[in-house]
Amino acid sequence: MRTKSVTLQKLVTLFGPNATDEVAQRIEFSVDVSKFRKAVVKFQVINLDNVDLYLQTVRVKEKKYWRNTKTVSAVGTPTVVLTRDAGLTSEFMENFLRWRLAANGANWRITFRVQLFLK
Repeated sequence: MRTKSVTLQKLVTLFGPNATDEVAQRIEFSVDVSKFRKAVVKFQVINLDNVDLYLQTVRVKEKKYWRNTKTVSAVGTPTVVLTRDAGLTSEFMENFLRWRLAANGANWRITFRVQLFLK
């Protein structure tokens, strides 16, 4: 089986003033992974201040039941492997993936990109 590479998010810088800010990738830009059994997700976080980056999954993207699968809270290039076999562990993948940001302090800022490798 061949691996398919998909960019979930091109390199972007986002920022805001409030400790209660929350930003999620728009549903129409989420990635349909329903035909794949496994996803290797590579994050590249260049700068991160007062904000957490989450990878989220959901079975039906029209619903509001997105669940966090991975949290990134430090600069670096963490990788996570998501599968359909993991049950309800944090590495479980449903049919769609997207990112979400949640500020944990005022004047937050992040520069990041997310790449998927699907099998």
